[in-house]
Amino acid sequence: MWDGLPFAVERQGNAVTVYLSQEATDDLGRFREKRPNADYLKIFEKFRGSILDDVAKALKAGRATDMGLRLTSADMSALA
Repeated sequence: MWDGLPFAVERQGNAVTVYLSQEATDDLGRFREKRPNADYLKIFEKFRGSILDDVAKALKAGRATDMGLRLTSADMSALA
């Protein structure tokens, strides 16, 4: 499976597992080295709205596979 923080979203009645890459979380948190899991969860909570908006864009673009959807820093509108 992919690295990163996994979470599930629902799309058209089906669950899709999203993997927010560690790279993306590090960039959002401006982390330069690996941090405790609690720090990554805080970053997810802080940016939840924009992350979910980015998930919706990626799903609309048809990027989900049978394995789920992987988001990287390039997908994060908060980093633009």
